[in-house]
Amino acid sequence: MLSPVTICALASYALLSGATPTGFWFSFGDSYTQTQFNYTLAQPSDSNPLGNPDLPGSTACGSVPNWVYWDVMKYNSSERFAFNFAWGGATINASIVPPPSPEILSVIEQIDEFQAGYVGDSPLNNIAWTGDNTLFSTFIGINDIGGSYQSASNQSTINSQLMDSYFNEMERLYGYGGRNFLFLNVPPTDRSPLIMTVSAEDQAKYKAAVQDYNSQLAARVAGLVAAHTDVQAWVVDTNSVVAQLLDNPTQFGFQDATSFGDGDTFIWCNNYHISPAAHEYVARAVQSSLSGTGLI
Repeated sequence: MLSPVTICALASYALLSGATPTGFWFSFGDSYTQTQFNYTLAQPSDSNPLGNPDLPGSTACGSVPNWVYWDVMKYNSSERFAFNFAWGGATINASIVPPPSPEILSVIEQIDEFQAGYVGDSPLNNIAWTGDNTLFSTFIGINDIGGSYQSASNQSTINSQLMDSYFNEMERLYGYGGRNFLFLNVPPTDRSPLIMTVSAEDQAKYKAAVQDYNSQLAARVAGLVAAHTDVQAWVVDTNSVVAQLLDNPTQFGFQDATSFGDGDTFIWCNNYHISPAAHEYVARAVQSSLSGTGLI
């Protein structure tokens, strides 16, 4: 079923810890998700449910938690092994919007790695993942917008092309056996310290691009569910969660909406990425969306 988007970021959630893994999580995305997992190295285990590198992984803010860590280690209802293929700087399809550097793996290439490691007769595919016990998540679009909004003559057309490629890959995951799909939409990076330094015209273009992208994403997710009666899908409204923090920073223990740095009083850890403390609110929204499903 298609769950309503998740806006709640205020509730507190119980922490439970299991001794035996009850499920698996394959994640794809960009720097907002990356922990720098290498699927050819140490695999997720009881001692490190993210596999490698050492916990909490290497994120856009340094060796500090992001939403994936929080959901695996704190907001989990059971032990779940996470295989996080996300790359900082990633786009959906490098032929539509190139990443900042050619070595960065797009979502297409991240799913290639998943296929190489965990589909069919791969030597690493010795885990008991099934469509029922496994979550597939994708959090992508920030770099696609950042790399196209200034030059695009019609951003909505580019976003539509991106969605075509995005959901071709979701169909690919469905073909491999994926049945539970989590999507996070693009946060309000138009309000990031970086984008606040560009012209008012470009800020408006960026914001409009985000709104259009998120609208198209919601429609495509609904289409995925309509096409496959055995698919469950959830959209977490990351945009609303982070906007809530930016609109009311002191209410949530942050000093303001624009400063960035280390520590729990900053919403931003640098000029384009939310902090570990802000990521925790995203993780709570994910937990709220998946509560009762057995997938977190």
